[in-house]
Amino acid sequence: GKEYVITDIKNSRPIENNHWTTNPNGEHVYYDREIVATLIDFDSKWIDYVNGGSDAVIDLTKEGSQARKNAATFSKVGKVQQTFLLLEIGEIRKGEKAFYTWTYEEIKEVQGSKTTIKKYNWIYRLEPVDGKMKIVNYYKY
Repeated sequence: GKEYVITDIKNSRPIENNHWTTNPNGEHVYYDREIVATLIDFDSKWIDYVNGGSDAVIDLTKEGSQARKNAATFSKVGKVQQTFLLLEIGEIRKGEKAFYTWTYEEIKEVQGSKTTIKKYNWIYRLEPVDGKMKIVNYYKY
């Protein structure tokens, strides 16, 4: 019942045809499972990245997207220690241009002697790119 500024989110609907493709081995691939797997992988790799490890998280974002720009320019990489505490995935909806997923996340961040629990409500925008689900952007709600 909430009004969203972005028209594609506002007009999005529950996924009606969840089947995305079939692998060469005959396994069906479903949009919702790939979206959830991408978000879990993104959050896990995000923590590795922020803590000064691999930048593999960037590969989960669409080339040229705002999500990729945000990750590549994140100023706290290697300066804080983060631990992922909670990921709750809510509704997954399909717009005309993308998929949208409502999430709630909690991340513990330690910077020097200061510990903070960061709480986020995000709507992730994802798109299929070359057979993989990619994060394009995320919006606070």
